[in-house]
Amino acid sequence: MIKDNHIAVAGSIGQSVGAAKAAGIANIIVEVDRVDQIEPALAAGATHLLLDNMTPAILRGAVTLVGGRVPTEARAG
Repeated sequence: MIKDNHIAVAGSIGQSVGAAKAAGIANIIVEVDRVDQIEPALAAGATHLLLDNMTPAILRGAVTLVGGRVPTEARAG
């Protein structure tokens, strides 16, 4: 699972996912806590998204944005 601290060290979501792919990891779960992180995670090759600490309204929008492209999971607090 790629979390915010991994992204901070790598420099971006794309670099984090790229490093995981280069290491041969097939299932790459990216934790996102903002809607603007969804497209970069998907574009980089995330296979699952963990939608973290989003309000119900933002969560609905995030799920709509993902549009079934990858499995999602929601987590709060």
